[in-house]
Amino acid sequence: MEIVTGSFIYNSKEKYQDYVKRLINNGIKNIRINCSNYEIHSIIEHVLNLKNYFNLNNYKINIYLDLPFPGEKTRINYDNEKFKFYKNNVYTFSVKSNKSITDFYVDDIYLIESLSVNECIYIDDGKYLFKVIDIKNNVVYIKAESDGIVLNKKAIYTEKYKFTKRYFEKDKILLEKYKTLLRKTNPEFIILSFCEEVNDILSLNNLLAEFNLKSKIVPKIETINGIKNLCNLIPHVETLMLGRGDLGSTNESILTLGNFQDYFIKKCHEEAKMVLIATDILSSLTNYNYIPNRADVLDLYYILKNKAEFVFSSAQIADDDNLLSRFCEICNRIKINS
Repeated sequence: MEIVTGSFIYNSKEKYQDYVKRLINNGIKNIRINCSNYEIHSIIEHVLNLKNYFNLNNYKINIYLDLPFPGEKTRINYDNEKFKFYKNNVYTFSVKSNKSITDFYVDDIYLIESLSVNECIYIDDGKYLFKVIDIKNNVVYIKAESDGIVLNKKAIYTEKYKFTKRYFEKDKILLEKYKTLLRKTNPEFIILSFCEEVNDILSLNNLLAEFNLKSKIVPKIETINGIKNLCNLIPHVETLMLGRGDLGSTNESILTLGNFQDYFIKKCHEEAKMVLIATDILSSLTNYNYIPNRADVLDLYYILKNKAEFVFSSAQIADDDNLLSRFCEICNRIKINS
């Protein structure tokens, strides 16, 4: 089993060198970059920096560019880094043109138009719950069901509305952005978010052929429709990724997440395809918690018992020497009965 680790964009040569040394010391060769968190020019510079520093160490890496495409999450936008809220307090959000009169805004008017009073809204992979109490002139009033702090750019959605479907052929602006990104970085792998249809894969293949790029496509399965259509997607790729965060982010879907994971691994392996399991792998492992929660270890045990080829570690873990070493140690030493 191999580890695919997350990556922050660093602002100094020293931090890049530390990150490179950390991954080399732990034998990690796969890096995922979440393209929804950064501007295109920053991602290009980051990938080129990574390749340069690893090349200086004669160490081959695989870059996994995780595109927010063809399914794009709606995200909260806030003028500060964090949005702090308190249980039972009422907050407002709207579209960008109304941001001066609301607590935060979203870029997707379709989310607002789909809402109704008493509907539940989830933020940050279902971590926080809000209730819609009123909607006036495209301004949504929501009541917090708990205290919390949410970082800027986290996903916001409802049970019935989770993402906007985009298409390579039709969305000219995004197409040009990703053309530049792919052409300049030439990644080894491209992860397609919210992949549900064979056409999602074929469209990207056409784009890659246009630039004579050999990047391999990894569809990220993170919706029920993606699970239902899994058998149609499998023949077109070598590796598939299960995004457990969005797939298990509502009251209903969290209850069937285990079944989804079993089905995903079984169907992929039946066709000799490799699987990458992502989201919350040993998430309780912190500098204050050297021994992860037992539930986390059992989760990893069953992933390894089912012979998943790749697991994903977060950028937070990869950013710390002790945490990454401990993560790798647990993954490599956990005992599996055959």
